[in-house]
Formats: sequence, structure tokens, C-alpha cells
Amino acid sequence: TWALSGFRLQRNLDLWLESLRSIKKYILSRGSDQRLYMAVGDDEGLDPISDTFTCFFPGTLALASRLLNDNETLGIAHDLLMTSYNTFSSMPTHIGPENFGFLSEGDSDSDLSKSQRAEIKKYGFYLDHPYYLMRPEVIESVFYFYRITGDERYADWIWQIWQGIKDNCAVDGGYAGLRDVRIGRRGGLIGKQESFVFSETFKYMYLAFATPDVISLDDYIFSTEGHPFKRSTSFNGTF
Repeated sequence: TWALSGFRLQRNLDLWLESLRSIKKYILSRGSDQRLYMAVGDDEGLDPISDTFTCFFPGTLALASRLLNDNETLGIAHDLLMTSYNTFSSMPTHIGPENFGFLSEGDSDSDLSKSQRAEIKKYGFYLDHPYYLMRPEVIESVFYFYRITGDERYADWIWQIWQGIKDNCAVDGGYAGLRDVRIGRRGGLIGKQESFVFSETFKYMYLAFATPDVISLDDYIFSTEGHPFKRSTSFNGTF
């Protein structure tokens, strides 16, 4: 809303900066694999569990970092993006799970099951809920990094995810979810197609391979549900 207002709503920026300080202090956590995770927290502390919903945050951080010329936060965003994408690239399907757990740096693994310890050793994380509903958040963040940096590796990442979706989720008349991203279609399909598949997941995929002037980040702000809102004035080549 700060950017959409033409940078006039200073209170909104102040709220963002205050929230970001708390996230850095209380929510971010290094795993035993040295990757940076966003844990789930409450008044009693953090649980080393994360999910695909948190994977939108690297893109949001990158966007804010670019607008604020904040290279430190951009580095945090990149670390979180690498963690998010790792949950996809580690799987033979190139598709990541709904929820995943990790072992915080320095913690004992004695409370973990044998299979969880084995997956942490193999992937750096374990699959808490291994199904996939074609959520957009990882793709969304990779899209933002591609538009912001122009680095072709991010386009390659999105292409790999698309190949995984096409090979594992395509059915007659649409796309279905996967019950287990570790084994793909052999593990069974989830027989529904959510509305966000086209309104967000495929939209961000398409925009990654369209020219940057198609819904340019200089001219539009995306809502959390992927709706583009046109600014009254552009960013004048910021992106």
C-alpha cells in the first residue's frame, strides 16, 4: 500500500519496517543445513516447521528491498528463496510439499523419527505434509527475483517446476494435485483443481516468460492473490 500510494503513506512503511524487524528477530531461523527458514511461532516459542505459504515472502522482501535500496534485506530474501526452491528442486518431481520441517542449527535430532532424520540428511528438511495442491508461492517469489535481477537461472527454475507440473499433474481437462511429491503420479492424484492454479500459479509462470513490459513491475503492484493494481505514476525504470 505504501508503494501503491505513490510512497505517500509513511505510516504504512513504518508498519512494514517494524514488522520486518520482528520477523528478523523472532521468525527467521538457520537450519542444520545452514539454510535460512521461516519457522512457525507463538507465545511459547518457535516450532521448526514451515510451509509453502511462507514462500511468497522472499519475493515480497526482494520487492521492498529494491524500493528501499536495502541490500542487507535483499540478501535475506535471496537466502529464503534458496530454501524455498530447495524444497522443489530436491524432489524427483521438481515439485515441493505443502509443509516441511527442519532441524534448527545446534538442536538435537533425538525427537525426530528415523525417516525424518534420513530426509534431513538427504534434503536438508523433512516432508511434514508431502502433498501438492499447485500453490503459487514459490513460483511467485522466483518470478519477482527474475524480474528484479534479470538472472536467467530464475527462469530456468520456473521452467523446471512447469515440467514437473506438466509431467505429474496434467489430466484430461485440467490439472490435479499430487498426494506425495516424492513419488509423483504413482502415489495418487488429488482430484480437484483450485482457482488459484490459473489466477496465480500459471499467471506468474506466464509473466516470467513474457517481456518485462507485460504487467511491468514499474507500473503495477500485485495483491497477495495475484491481482495487478495499476499505479497512478510509474517507478520510472526501477525494475
